[in-house]
Amino acid sequence: MEDKKLKPAPLLTNLATHSGMIKLWCLFFFYCIIISLIFQNILLPLVPSLHAGSGLLNGDSYRFHLKAISFANEIKINGWNHWTPWITESYTGNVAILAALYVIFDPNPSLLIPINACLHATGGLLIFLIGKAIWPGRIGIYASLVTSILFIIFPSSLNWYAQIHKDGYSIVGLLIIMYSWLRWMDKESTIKSNLLFLFLNIVGCFLIVIVRPYVVQLLLPISLLMFFLVVSYSFWAEKTNRKAAWSRTGTIIIVLSIIGLISTVPAALSKKNFSLAKKSDQVIEHISRQQPVHVQEWHWEDSNLLPATLERFFKGASSLRVHFIRAGEIRKSESMIDSDIKPDNLFEMLAYLPRSLQISLFAPFPKDWLNKLSMTRLVGVTETIIWYLIAPGILLALYYRCSINILLILTFALSFLIINGYVIANIGTLHRVRYPFIFLLMLIGTSGWIQLWYEKVKKQM
Repeated sequence: MEDKKLKPAPLLTNLATHSGMIKLWCLFFFYCIIISLIFQNILLPLVPSLHAGSGLLNGDSYRFHLKAISFANEIKINGWNHWTPWITESYTGNVAILAALYVIFDPNPSLLIPINACLHATGGLLIFLIGKAIWPGRIGIYASLVTSILFIIFPSSLNWYAQIHKDGYSIVGLLIIMYSWLRWMDKESTIKSNLLFLFLNIVGCFLIVIVRPYVVQLLLPISLLMFFLVVSYSFWAEKTNRKAAWSRTGTIIIVLSIIGLISTVPAALSKKNFSLAKKSDQVIEHISRQQPVHVQEWHWEDSNLLPATLERFFKGASSLRVHFIRAGEIRKSESMIDSDIKPDNLFEMLAYLPRSLQISLFAPFPKDWLNKLSMTRLVGVTETIIWYLIAPGILLALYYRCSINILLILTFALSFLIINGYVIANIGTLHRVRYPFIFLLMLIGTSGWIQLWYEKVKKQM
C-alpha cells in the first residue's frame, strides 16, 4: 500500500480526472500547432539543403504534397465521387485527406497542421492513459506524465506532425488498439465493456488501414499471441467465474475476425493486392531488374515445412527486406545496417530474428553515435540515449509489478519491433517506424525507475 505521506502534487492528482486529461490534450495540441508553424515557416527555410519549399522537408513529405495536388486536380475534374480515403496504388489516406483540403482551399501544407496536431496530441494522451492502466496510483501518474511529454516533444516526431506523413495516423491507431486491450482487461467482462473494446479496435484498425494496410495484417498474428495470453490468464485468474473467462474468449475471437476482415478492405475496394505475403512476387520481379548482381541473384528457397500461406508471408517479408536494402543502395543512404544480410530461407530468417530485435530496440549503437554527425543524426542519437537510460527500468518494473497489462504491452511492442527490425535495414526509417513501440516500453521503464525511487524514499521516512 502506498504511503499517504507521499501524496502527488494537486496538479498531478487533477490530471487523473476527465477535465484534467482534456486540459492535458489541449496543452499538447496547442504545443504541436505552435511548434509546427515555427518549424515550417522559420526554422526549415534557414536550412536550404533540407527545405523543398512550402515548409516541407525534401523526400516523402514533399512527394505527398505533390501527390495531394495531383489528386485534388483529379477531384476537380471528375467530381467528389472520385475521392476515397482508402489506400490505392497512387494515393494513401493521408494524401487523400490533404487533397480534399486542397480542393476546398488553396494548396498549402499548413492546412494539415491542425489534423496532425490533433493526432499527435491524442497519441500523447493515449500514452498517458496506457501508463495509468499499467501502474495505478501515483507511480502511474508520474510515469505517464513524463513519458507522454517526451512522446510529444521528441524532435523526430516533427516528421509527421509538422510535415505530411503517414505515421501520425498509424501511431494513434496502434495506441488505441493497445489501450483498448488494457482498459478491457481492467473492467469486468460485460456487454458494454466488450462492445467498447470492439469499437476501439475498429477505430484503431481504420486509422492504420488508410495509410499502412500491411500493419493490420501484421496485427492479426500479434493479436493472436495476445489472445492466448489473455485466455490463459483469464481461466487462471477467474477460476471461480468461468463465464467471464469464456466471455473474454468469445469477444477476442470476434475482434480477431473483424481485424482479419478489415485487412481485406483496401484490396477489395481498389482491386489491388496489398498482402505482405502475396506482394513478394512483384517485389522480387522488381529486384531482378536492378543492379548490383548480388541483389539480383537473391531468391527464396521454400522450406516445404509450413503451409503455403505462411511460407509466402515469410518470403514476402524477406523480399521486402531485400527491396529496402536495394533502395538504400540506390539512394546511397548512410544509415543502412546489416545490408549484406539477406536471408533466403526460413532457417536463416529465424536465426536473424534476435539480431533484428537488437537493432530495432537499440540502434543506432554507441559506436556509431559520433560518426558523420548531422542535425538529423544528432536528434536520433539524443533520443536513443534517453531511451538507453530508461530501458533498464523495464527489469525493475517486472520485478516490482509483473502484471498481465505489462505482459500484454511487451508482447505487442516486441513483436512489432522484431518484424520491423527484420524488414527495415535503414536505421533512419526504423527510428521513425518504431516510435510508438519504444514509447510503450519507455512507459514501463519509467514506471520501474519511479517505483525504485519511491521505495528508497519510503525507507528514509
